[in-house]
Amino acid sequence: MTNMTETKPKQIRMALTLNPEMRSLLGELAELQNKTMTTVVAESLEAAKSALEAMRNAFLDIKMGKGKDEVLTRLLSHSLRGVADNLELDLKHNLK
Repeated sequence: MTNMTETKPKQIRMALTLNPEMRSLLGELAELQNKTMTTVVAESLEAAKSALEAMRNAFLDIKMGKGKDEVLTRLLSHSLRGVADNLELDLKHNLK
């Protein structure tokens, strides 16, 4: 018999230094959503994961010698695709 419970990947804690304005904004968002600031930061980073991966890939491409114009075009294309995908999801959600 196999273990039917899924184990979550281990979470890693890290220190984070913020300027007062960012700290205040995160505090407001946390309060408005009745969440901890840690949860708001983690959820925000998770939501930005695709953009962060695209940025990482762009820096890797530049490091490997690809032209900056080509890399910037690909990064912009990825960003616009992401915006279009989100708009499509919002539209589908609003039509339900």
